[in-house]
Amino acid sequence: MSNETLREKEFEAVEILPKGFGYGDSDSSISYEKQKNKEFFEALDARSREIIANGEALVDITALDDGCVDGRQTVGIVVRTEDGQEVLPIHVPNKERPKLAGGGYITAFTMRIGVGYIGADANTDLKDTGLALASKKIVAGAHIASSHNHIPGDVSTGCKANDEVDIAMDNASDASKFEAEIIETTDSLLKAASVELEDGNLERITNNWRKALNNEEYFKNSTGKSRLDVIFATQEAVNEASDSEDQIAVTKELIGEHNEWYFVINLIPGKTFSQAKMLKLLQADFPDLDPNDLPQAFVVDVPRIVELAGGAVDDEELSSAIAAGVMYQVSIASEITDGTLPVYAYGLAA
Repeated sequence: MSNETLREKEFEAVEILPKGFGYGDSDSSISYEKQKNKEFFEALDARSREIIANGEALVDITALDDGCVDGRQTVGIVVRTEDGQEVLPIHVPNKERPKLAGGGYITAFTMRIGVGYIGADANTDLKDTGLALASKKIVAGAHIASSHNHIPGDVSTGCKANDEVDIAMDNASDASKFEAEIIETTDSLLKAASVELEDGNLERITNNWRKALNNEEYFKNSTGKSRLDVIFATQEAVNEASDSEDQIAVTKELIGEHNEWYFVINLIPGKTFSQAKMLKLLQADFPDLDPNDLPQAFVVDVPRIVELAGGAVDDEELSSAIAAGVMYQVSIASEITDGTLPVYAYGLAA
């Protein structure tokens, strides 16, 4: 069955965790529970769930690279100029990209650490991640937020999956935080994706993350900004080497505030859940509401993790790398949400 002919009823959307992951930052504003006192909550919630359940925003992937899980709107593509960053407005429909925490380079970076590819420092390992993916002709994306662009001295990017990669890894590898919960959630998601692992494999991943974190030099000179600079350089190299007239790997600028109510996990190859289409559908049904007040969704495309693993590590580490990639998505959710976002999963119908 081709991805292009995926028809209604050939997929199923299942609410696998109605109450969310159940752990996270209780002070986070990214919360389903904290939406319930808002005007029009019931109507917005019902329509959003309908969009997810019916696959109304399930679309074909149209780009070679990927994007972040982030539900905010895209305003343009970021390019580096001699005097700093410049954002080129998007004058054509936004391409539909698979989605991962921080984009593919950040997720693959954590995957490689998880299986033990740990060098002297984070920035060098991120550069090596890009080279490994490029050797398999895999390119990836990233994003910044408008609120962090052109701020002198700001070492963050507005993408917490990049800015707080070490904190998310810490959440998953510290028994006093969410290590046990993240391992349990990751195990359940991997089973749903039919990924088989040997006993102790997930603990091996968290131990490797802890090994990197315990090295005081590893993240010492690595910030969200410095990691983005590494990604920019990687993207520039692959774009220059490409025969395409368009950039095949981009960094996007996002605008607005986080307003994610749901977490969508997609298991269908060649497809993704389009946050832009979800917004368009909700705007049509609620034209009088500010678009910033409409529900958003975090989206994770598991087939993209599988693809990245094939380029990031050796074949014998493939399953472990996939597990590390899934674990990082769960880990960043524990850092940026309060754990109450209902979790849906898309799979092919039996």
